[in-house]
Amino acid sequence: MDVNLGVQWSGILIALVTGALLGAAYDALRLIRLLLSGQKCHVVVQDFFFMLFAAFVTYLVCLAVSYGMIRFYVIACEIIGACVYLLSIGQITGRIATLIYKVFRAVFGFCWRIFFRPIFAFFSAVARWFWHKCTALQKVTKKCQKNHKNPLKHKPHLVYNLFIGLRRNKGTHHGKGGSTEE
Repeated sequence: MDVNLGVQWSGILIALVTGALLGAAYDALRLIRLLLSGQKCHVVVQDFFFMLFAAFVTYLVCLAVSYGMIRFYVIACEIIGACVYLLSIGQITGRIATLIYKVFRAVFGFCWRIFFRPIFAFFSAVARWFWHKCTALQKVTKKCQKNHKNPLKHKPHLVYNLFIGLRRNKGTHHGKGGSTEE
């Protein structure tokens, strides 16, 4: 299938703009990494998904520009557009983002030292006190459980319980008034 020169030039322009947009998307991903300070494993996974996204976008551009045929100039122009963006505007946004990150970190560090650390220390001390009381209560409950395993004798078998029961039955003094004699 022949494609005229005007369609190819518009394809080059669309590929350059798409490459710049992909560069901007990667720049946003870079800024998110800077703020979150991700681990290497997270960076690899993010890059993998970004490459899948970029491949899908490249497929859509090839579908729109050259009727689904993968042309080298489309892929090359996307790479050039991304490189131009990342080496020009991407450098500026990277420096600005680094500066904002340092300012944010300094402000957060100041707020942490002045406001949050004392509150955290207070709640930590309360938690330690509560934990100390809970461990003391745990010792008492263990002791009670141990004593519960060895119960006292039943009432009828105790001598002093027997005499108390006999005294009550003989009609001893009950209450405020007189006696109950038979």
